[in-house]
Amino acid sequence: MNANSTMPLLNNLPVDIALITNFCGMTDKWIYRQIKYDFPTSPVKPGRSSCWLRNETEEWVV
Repeated sequence: MNANSTMPLLNNLPVDIALITNFCGMTDKWIYRQIKYDFPTSPVKPGRSSCWLRNETEEWVV
């Protein structure tokens, strides 16, 4: 197995709201408001917290 075959797994890592706000420069309130109206990705709920898939978040920010 080479390094290129593991990349899709790394792209699907869950990221939390703190990482998203640091990455895109917006506040968490702005992100949650976008989710309510028209955020392109929906959060994954692994319990009480919310997280998003890294590749979907990067596509949205870029």
